[in-house]
Amino acid sequence: MKQIITLINRNLKRYFRDKGTVFFSLLTMLIVIALMLFFLGDMNVRSLTNAAKELGIADLELIEQNAKLYLLMWTAAGVLAVNTVTVTQTMIGFQIEDMSKKKMSGFLISPVSRLKLTLGYVGAAWVCSMMIGLLTLVLTQAYVVSQGAGALSLMENLQIIGMLAANSFTFAALMHLVAQLVNSEGAWSGFGTVMGTLVGFLGAIYIPMGGLPAGVQSFLKCTPVLYGTSMLRRVMTSHVGDTLFESFGEYFIENIQPEYLEEMGVTLIIGGNVLSVGTELAIILLCGILFSAISFLVMRRKNYSDR
Repeated sequence: MKQIITLINRNLKRYFRDKGTVFFSLLTMLIVIALMLFFLGDMNVRSLTNAAKELGIADLELIEQNAKLYLLMWTAAGVLAVNTVTVTQTMIGFQIEDMSKKKMSGFLISPVSRLKLTLGYVGAAWVCSMMIGLLTLVLTQAYVVSQGAGALSLMENLQIIGMLAANSFTFAALMHLVAQLVNSEGAWSGFGTVMGTLVGFLGAIYIPMGGLPAGVQSFLKCTPVLYGTSMLRRVMTSHVGDTLFESFGEYFIENIQPEYLEEMGVTLIIGGNVLSVGTELAIILLCGILFSAISFLVMRRKNYSDR
């Protein structure tokens, strides 16, 4: 265990020592925030205020204020989900760097086993993802509270932390699996560029689910990113959403709200059934276990080929 902790600390120091690495691993998060601030956020707020006008609601200013808070929390959930992908991808990149610079050969002839080396990289990716996620969660809540929203409860925060842990585990396992198939820093950098671009679409962050064709929606439901984003949205927007939708009245809540939540990717429907948060969490964990198992088999095969 001491050797694994030492390896995790080594990789964490490498990450935080390089400010450029930190910045580029969070670049997708910054893009999401910029899009919401300057483009997508206003569009979504206007759609809600227009719906309020059609329903004859007089206090449009209150609707607009609550809609902005709702979109802030919706965006924050997407940012947290994005971080678990991009940060783990960057951290696993240190494994590729060590292999390309022949440092891995030195590790392999040392008393440290290949399994411990793997846990050092994957563990560092998980820890770093959790650290960035928790920092983002604190800053998000501080900002939203300063804008007039209530803070999340202790139970909701614990739920979010558990979801972050599950997401970080799954994507650390996925990135390690991909790393087994990549042999150069250039290829890994290219993969990171593609993943950083795609993750916003896979989580229905750049374009909400309702704005995508049915075929694309079906494809997104085959990826773990969407489930991780959805369950975070469900918890983080719950209080603000209740306040917002109550302002619209019972007709909106019964007839329009379910469709709106589906279009925004807050709820996911498969086979005509709305998936619960527990089901989404189970899907994420099963994906993580599957990625870990496949990665272990690939690594084991490499062990035999190296002998």
